Amino acid sequence: MRRLSDSTQMRSLIDTWQERRILTPLYFLRRWTQFLAFKTTMANPVDWQTPPDANSREFFKSTLGQHARVREVVEEAPQRYLLKRRGMDSVRLFLTNVYTLGIADYLAISQAHQDIDAIVTLSGYNTYTPEAKAQALQNGTGLFKFKELMGALHKEDEDEFAAYEPPKKN
Repeated sequence: MRRLSDSTQMRSLIDTWQERRILTPLYFLRRWTQFLAFKTTMANPVDWQTPPDANSREFFKSTLGQHARVREVVEEAPQRYLLKRRGMDSVRLFLTNVYTLGIADYLAISQAHQDIDAIVTLSGYNTYTPEAKAQALQNGTGLFKFKELMGALHKEDEDEFAAYEPPKKN
């Protein structure tokens, strides 16, 4: 989806008002307030300390509970999980819903939760920056999208787990 600039959005609003001949101050004020509310929401995304919603966490637990390598999913806190794997070491995860997890987010999470093995961005729309991934690899911590975690769980070696990359599509 293409994001329009503020001036383009404002021009669109004015064009709409001119077409409808609705340039009353009250209408303009109402639309302007809606525009600013939308901008404020977009400017203040979820931070790493905000747990994903309950439905997302339930989906996470039920999906991992069906994974071939996972014996048990233990929720230690809304953002912390212990995955007990079949025939392998357990894995401690930190779950986040940050839209784009950057280096600052990674450093803050790894500082606050030093015992985790991986950080997982839950939503399919979420991602992470190359710098955050590189720092995580340097520290021996996995940084995954949810789909990537599903593949990484098959890796027994800690370094292979942290460095897991899904196969490239042709």
